[in-house]
Amino acid sequence: MTTTAPLAGAVRTEPRLVRPFFALRGLDEALDGARLRLFPDDPPADGPSIPLPPDRMGDVEPVVLLPSLEDVWQRLGKLGLRETVRLVVTGFRELPRLETVVATLPESEVARDEIHLPAQEVRLLFRGRRAELRVALCLDRDAAAAGPGLPRWKGHWIASKRFRVGTTEERRLFDVERVEEERWTQLGFPRETLFRIEKVGAIDEEDEEGKIAVLQLHASVYDKLFQRQDKAVRAAKTLLFEHVALAIVDAFRTEILESEEPAPRSVLAGLVDRLSRAAGSGERWDLERLKKALRDDDEDWQKLRAVFSRISKSVESVARGF
Repeated sequence: MTTTAPLAGAVRTEPRLVRPFFALRGLDEALDGARLRLFPDDPPADGPSIPLPPDRMGDVEPVVLLPSLEDVWQRLGKLGLRETVRLVVTGFRELPRLETVVATLPESEVARDEIHLPAQEVRLLFRGRRAELRVALCLDRDAAAAGPGLPRWKGHWIASKRFRVGTTEERRLFDVERVEEERWTQLGFPRETLFRIEKVGAIDEEDEEGKIAVLQLHASVYDKLFQRQDKAVRAAKTLLFEHVALAIVDAFRTEILESEEPAPRSVLAGLVDRLSRAAGSGERWDLERLKKALRDDDEDWQKLRAVFSRISKSVESVARGF
């Protein structure tokens, strides 16, 4: 078996079993016992997923609780890496996109059981409703003289653990149903109808947990979209589900227009929030603007379509929570 340069260059994202650092065997589990506490009165969580209620985002005081690393540092010393390794906490948020180094700590500070992270910086990270914190032991500078089977470049990690923090996991808001040609005529639709939306839930009810719609898709199109994964199919999915998202909003037009304020944790509240985040800093979307678009304001309808185009990267990105 040969170890090629491309593998060595991708160790930051490769699974543990294919990492080429055979001299570190066992050390990659050093942070498996790390835990994260978000609030002073809450017990620490093992992760990897930690719920964060939206109304408590401003109260976050994050603390990382570390397992004992004494044996780890001793082994790193024998390997000649002790002075090169730091504990690093990084943060990542997809929308709006943000990547940041939250903390970098030398061994002397890592000796403490609890690492208090800068609260304001972490709160900013969590404004996207979902974010990831990663705790890692990694090289803070190159160690070009390191022996075989050892990391040698800045950023190579020894051990790592991720915490996914945010509001409840995205849920599927609609199912996709395959509909044969004959079924369309039975439903009273023309043959070769591409799709229709069937409402099965409520868009503006608090804590709505079920699916709100079913996307009925023509069998021939369904087979091509869900049995192939090439670039042309991915592009077709993006275009189709942009139209589907608009069709779902249109199907609930009456409920949206009658709403004075989205119910807490409703699908409508999530939709307005997702539109606002996806539109970017130059555009502001709220319930009133969504209503304006639904009242046949052509310009805002076109902008609504553009925002959904950005959101609709795949079947999952639309079928899951707005």
